Amino acid sequence: MDKRGNPRGRVENKNNIKHIRTPKKQQAKLPDRFLKKEELGSGAFGVVYAAFDQETSKTVAIKCLINNEAIEDFQEELTLLKRLKHPSIVPYLDSFKDSNGALHIVMEYAENGSLLDVIKTYGPLNEMICSIYVVQILQGLEYLHNQSIIHRDIKAANVLMQGDNCKLADFGLALDLDKYGHTLRESAGSPYWMAPEVINGDPVDTKCDIWSIGATVHELLVGKPPLWDLAPMPAMFQIAGPRDIPIPARFSPDCKEFLQLCLNKNPKLRPDAKQLLAHKWLKKAHEMLAKFNPGSQVSADENMNMKSITARFEALNIWESAENHQPTPDEMCQMLNEDKTFAHGLLLIARSVQTIKRLPQLIQNICGMRAIIDGLTNKQTKLQTLNLIQCIVPYAEQNATSLLLHSVPQKLLFDETEKGDNLLHQQISSMALLFSSSIGPKFCCYSGLVNKVDILLSTPILSLFVPRLLLQIFNAHISGNVGSILLANRDLIKKAVYLAFKACLHAKEYLDLISQKFTDISPIINAPQLNEGDEEKLNVLGIPSEMMGIAKNVVADAISLLHKYSLLSPKSQVYLAEEFDPISYIIQHKEKFPNLTSKEYTTLLTILNNVSSNVVAKEKIAAEELLQPLISQITGSREDDSATILQIVSNMIKNSPELIESACDYGICVALEKARGLVEATVRVRDLVCEIPTVSSFCVWKLKETTLYQDLTDMIDFPIWNRKAIRALSHWASMDSRFISKHLEGVYESINQFIFSELNAAEMKSSHPESFVDVTRIMQYCPNVGHKIYSPEIIERVMTCLGKVGAFGQIQFLEFLIQVIVQSPQPSLIAASLIPQLLPFTQSSVMQVQKAALRVRILSRC
Repeated sequence: MDKRGNPRGRVENKNNIKHIRTPKKQQAKLPDRFLKKEELGSGAFGVVYAAFDQETSKTVAIKCLINNEAIEDFQEELTLLKRLKHPSIVPYLDSFKDSNGALHIVMEYAENGSLLDVIKTYGPLNEMICSIYVVQILQGLEYLHNQSIIHRDIKAANVLMQGDNCKLADFGLALDLDKYGHTLRESAGSPYWMAPEVINGDPVDTKCDIWSIGATVHELLVGKPPLWDLAPMPAMFQIAGPRDIPIPARFSPDCKEFLQLCLNKNPKLRPDAKQLLAHKWLKKAHEMLAKFNPGSQVSADENMNMKSITARFEALNIWESAENHQPTPDEMCQMLNEDKTFAHGLLLIARSVQTIKRLPQLIQNICGMRAIIDGLTNKQTKLQTLNLIQCIVPYAEQNATSLLLHSVPQKLLFDETEKGDNLLHQQISSMALLFSSSIGPKFCCYSGLVNKVDILLSTPILSLFVPRLLLQIFNAHISGNVGSILLANRDLIKKAVYLAFKACLHAKEYLDLISQKFTDISPIINAPQLNEGDEEKLNVLGIPSEMMGIAKNVVADAISLLHKYSLLSPKSQVYLAEEFDPISYIIQHKEKFPNLTSKEYTTLLTILNNVSSNVVAKEKIAAEELLQPLISQITGSREDDSATILQIVSNMIKNSPELIESACDYGICVALEKARGLVEATVRVRDLVCEIPTVSSFCVWKLKETTLYQDLTDMIDFPIWNRKAIRALSHWASMDSRFISKHLEGVYESINQFIFSELNAAEMKSSHPESFVDVTRIMQYCPNVGHKIYSPEIIERVMTCLGKVGAFGQIQFLEFLIQVIVQSPQPSLIAASLIPQLLPFTQSSVMQVQKAALRVRILSRC
């Protein structure tokens, strides 16, 4: 049983189980009928034993619940277990209480553990074997659903292996719909396997189990459930969200369709278990189950152990081989070790890999791998062996790829005995191996291959694959950031920039060159049957479709590599900026690079933005040359691109204010007017609109040609923008008072509200006195606005604030006060009334404060 008390052959993480020993008087006592064997596990609930049942001569699993609370909690599950009778459900056998009150539940013993144990031991299943197990799981699930029971926790860990059969277990979360109804909204289950409606708290029914079936199929084929690379909570958010669950591209079309049906976000559109059993992906599984007759009863002595599961896998392969008249893996391995049959064996292995999506176990042993490596030394079989390596390594396990890695890449990548296309073929085959192995990036770093990458970059065709290799090294998270440190050198960054430029410009020509020199061997490998002369067809300079796919993706890979560099470190940003001219050229002349997609162009803009954020790096980029083409693209691009371009232009202007006039000359104002409707661009548009009027009358003139002044007046009502807007309007008023006076007449109430909010801030000693400089300027140049702003309350509040701010604040408030007095109906009378309060300020030690206070006295004519 597992830790929740379900029968299984082993307990995971046994070292982490906290063994609870009860006092002797509470020790569970088994009847004489059962002979206790080993303890399978223990926990807070009690203990699980394997025991020999003398009445049936079978090994059983006995769960002993000692804790009273656990006994009470288990009653409902026990009642449910007693009802269930099906070959695909772990059967309940018996239960009893001993003299100490401990509850004993006798269940069938699953010697082979769970399906999770199987994939942890042997790796992910191929589709054929997986489909056989899925049929059995669905048969059990169909029975459950017919009983109006939903399991709610289907996953590989809860499917146990008993002999040839797999059986549903762990009914701790199972729910009887007849008892609880179909409106239950309780969230229960395991995060990665939970259906969207369960996570959202919507009513659940049997369709939530169908979702879990889809997640479990993914788990069996990949080794992990969907979204396993996310933490549980983000994974649940994505499951509950609108996006479809990603399905690996390598799955067969029928398998993809099966998973799409199971993982439909709408439970009403999911099929039931019976409909899934009729799906075409499971058709061959039904046939194979009928041949093997797994439903037949087996004795305890005939039960398969974990080792015999391998035999079952091989048996299935043998059966499949017999159907297709192909040799078994054992025979293929033997072919590799004989010169006459070597080429034939290579072809059969490659075809087997493409069918079952994994390298047969017998081929992965040292003998099989050594035979393949030896094939490289034989001139007659070298081409065929290289082609095979490209085809099999994506499906080889670590021990096989490790042996190949230490024997192949160094020799083939830099082989001085070969030249021309033959050497190129070797190098592509070696890179296929490095791409496919999880330890390939580490091998590149620790073997010194990284230091020779520049040699590979010098070959046009080979350079198509280098970006992917470098990206894998970046993403490998090697201890101590060894990969990033080795890659962050000036020379390699320079070559990466020019590689990206050449890829954008010549990718199609390079791909055509590959097509001319190399033969796509995928049709030969994937052919439905073996024909005479197929071995000779592999005696070519070959390249599989997977490697062609990498070559076709070179532009995206090369630009992604530059993006990595732009985020790596300040030093790498400086190196990148020093070599930025090719990137600048691409940005300025997008139309000359038809191979460049919109997404890739956006990434280039992001790189520019990242590099420009570095104070040292930005000085090395010719910003003004980029300004005009960027501005011209603001309104002609996608919304995301427009927002990115605006961000870059905004940063450029902030970093170099002298560029604002040039930007206005290039049409930034018109571009901003068109872009302000884009949600993603709103912030940047407002930011630039507030900045442009502060520069010169030329900029103001350009801004007047648009309707952006309306944005400035509207922003006065927004606390996060009002200070910037008032500042911009004050500068504009100093250069074109008539225009601003006209357009501020309707917003004087907003300006009044802004003044009072600033006075409130000043009273709380958090004032921004510079804001009153801007308001003072507006009142000075726009008298019609000043007349409407005046009120006795404002004067009273200003006098209060004067005593709460420093000298700089006092100067600004006094200047503002003077303008308010000047704009009032009776300036001299109001000024005279303030003289007693201003007397301390006329004696200030700060000369400017004295002068401002005395100017008020002058206004009073006293």
